[in-house]
Parts: sequence; structure tokens; C-alpha cells
Amino acid sequence: MDGTFALRTVFDSFRAVSSTSPSPVPMRRAWRAAAALLAGASVSLGAAPAAHAWDRTDTFPVPSTKGNIDLSVSPVNGSVGLNAKVLLPDGYAANPTKRYPALYLLNGAGENYTGWTDPNGGDAANLLKGLDAIVIMPEGGRGFYSDWWYGGKRQGSNWEQYLLDEVVPTMEAKYRILPGRSNHAIGGLSMGAYGAPYLAAKLPSYFGNVMSFSGLLDNQSLDTIFGFIMRKESADYDQVWGSSNGIYAAAHNPQNLASNLAKSRLYVYSGDGNANWNYGFLPDEWFLGGSIERSVKTQSVAFVNKVRAAGANVTTSFKGGVHAWRYWRPELPLYKAYNPFGAAPVQNTADNTSWTYKTMQQHGNAWGIGYKLEAAPNNVVTIRREGNRIRVEGVTGRIQLTSKAADSDASGNGAGCSGIATLPVEFDLPAGC
Repeated sequence: MDGTFALRTVFDSFRAVSSTSPSPVPMRRAWRAAAALLAGASVSLGAAPAAHAWDRTDTFPVPSTKGNIDLSVSPVNGSVGLNAKVLLPDGYAANPTKRYPALYLLNGAGENYTGWTDPNGGDAANLLKGLDAIVIMPEGGRGFYSDWWYGGKRQGSNWEQYLLDEVVPTMEAKYRILPGRSNHAIGGLSMGAYGAPYLAAKLPSYFGNVMSFSGLLDNQSLDTIFGFIMRKESADYDQVWGSSNGIYAAAHNPQNLASNLAKSRLYVYSGDGNANWNYGFLPDEWFLGGSIERSVKTQSVAFVNKVRAAGANVTTSFKGGVHAWRYWRPELPLYKAYNPFGAAPVQNTADNTSWTYKTMQQHGNAWGIGYKLEAAPNNVVTIRREGNRIRVEGVTGRIQLTSKAADSDASGNGAGCSGIATLPVEFDLPAGC
């Protein structure tokens, strides 16, 4: 009999088990100053290397064909629409069979997909020159890379699903990207530095390397909450994550997803809130940018402690600095030298048979096990694997599980055995699945 029927037979006999269950700133002026800094700070970093120019730069639309993004609900900065910018490495066209690692760079809340290559922003085309990789910069709007709670509707501003269900498959189909977790890195700054570990936690089968520059790494902190209150023009906290002490906000807190990141390799940068005299006296940076970065440092330290305790490989770069591009730009070559594609603790998804995965998504990929819930969950779903033993708990209802999901596929589908069960459930994954 085929795999689907075999596993469905197993599901029918399952034993049910008991359910158990930045940009942050404290004032309106600080938020506005941070947006200005993201848009306009500049610093000279010396002449660019002469060798290894990029093969070409692609810029093209990546529309939300699945209806995840309604730009009237969650607009982007500059009304640029849903686009992506891609740097292709030297020799890409001349070597049509060669595959390359991929680095995703996510924008901050005051920017759009062009921020990382703006000479007054990330200047990535210059500072990452010579990196033998495909650098992908998708649009993140002001969506915080989350599927917005939006009064419980959870529709129209689904930035998480857009990035994982639409952007990643588009890039995989369009470019020659190497397989393997270590060859896929995701990073960002400020809001994007929240999105990078969050999205990596939701698709750990794909992203083995994670970078965070001055990240909002505790979306439930008081500084984060006050920042949203003061910066109404950006987003409403309750629309994005619901109540700050609610289960949806907690499920989107990177610090609560340490177990999802336990087999990943991370690079975490933060300043300490102290400005550098060499850059001159700029009041907004010194006082307001400093306030932001002091909160960032506290959140970064707490996040690092949690993911390290879970087993992740973490490199930190904590130093002087405030929340501004002139401090992030010098860090980019250091990140390049660190090697964004170093070996993750687990390099191949199939080799990881001991893990814990937490989510409030209706569908996704838990380390090669595709899952689809019959309804959007109102509690955290925990999927655990120990050897061939699988346990799913936290909610009731029905779930479809499918083995051998492709690393980049967050749809809930898979190429292996599949079955449907009533939750909570515990079972042994049949041999060959």
C-alpha cells in the first residue's frame, strides 16, 4: 500500500495524550528620530575593493499572489509596492551550473527593500563586495515580519506568510541557490533584526544562519510597548500582536522561540547607547538613538542567553554605539569576515531527529514535517520529536502531518507519508517516512 494509506492507518490508532500547556523607544521623539536616522545617516568607510564586483543587480516585483498582503492595511515606506532587490555574485552568468549560498537582508521600520543598498543606508553592494553569495533584499514594509493579529482576523497583513510562502519559493525558483541549512542565512537591522530570528525560528529546516543588528528581540518589553503607543504612524501594537501580555504576542516573541533556534548559528550585534565622538555631535543620535540602543542591548543580552541555553551557536558583537546606520555599516564587513554561511550545529534537516518546535501558524514546516491545522490556533502548538516519536499538543482539533517536506517549503506539504489525527496526539513515525 502507498505511504499515504499506511500512515493514515497509523493515525487512526494514535493514542491521545493530555494537553499541556527595534526599534523600541519610550517616547514619540525617539521613534521619529530613529526613522530619520534609518533614512539619512551616512559615514565614509574608505575606498571600495577593486576586485569581485557584483555580476548584476536585479530589481523586480514580488506580488502577493496568495492574498497575504493588503497594502491598504499595511503600507510600505515610499509607496514602492512589493518588490525585491538581489545582488548576484561575480561570475554568476559565466558559470550557469554553479550554485551559491543565499543571504536574506530584511529592512528596518523606517525603510523599504532599497535600504540595504542605499549608500546612505547599508551600502551593502560596496561593503559586501566579494561575498560569493546571492544577496536577497525583499520588501518588509512596516509589518514586523509577523502575521498581524488584526482584531483576530489574521488576514490582509500576513508578512510572515508572505516572506516564507511566497518570497522564499520565488527566489528558490529564480536563482541557483545551494541546498543545505548552512547555505541559507537571514539577517536584518532594527525591525528586520526582529524578523530574522523570528522567521528563522519558523522555518528552521531552511535557515541555519541568523544575523541580528540592533534587534527588537523582546516584543513584550515595556520599551517596545511604549514605542508603539508613541509612534502611531508606524503600526498599532494591538493590530500586530494583540494584547501585549496575550498568547499571540508571546508566541511572536523571539525569546520564547529559543527551542526553534537551538540548532542554528547566530550573530548578534548591539551598541551600548554611547555615541562615538569621531562621528561628531549629533543630538538626535547621541540622546534619542542612544535611548533606543540601550533598550536594544538589554533585549539582545536576554535573547542571547536564552538561545545559548537552548543549544544554539551564538557569536556576539557588543560594543559602543547608538541606533544609526553609521554604526551598523562598519559592522557589515565584520559580519562578512565572520562568514554568514558557517556550519550550523545541524547542517542537514534529515539529521535532526531530536527537536521542539513552537508555533501559532495554521501551517508550516517543523524540521521536515509539514503540518496543517484545520483552523488558525488560538494557543501555542508544540511539536516535538525524539527519534521516531512525534508528539503534538497545545490545542484541540484536527491536524494533517506530512513527512519529507522540502527545506524551503513552509506550505505544510511534503513528499512522504501523510495522515490526519485528532489533537493532542503522540505516535511513532513509521519506518521509511
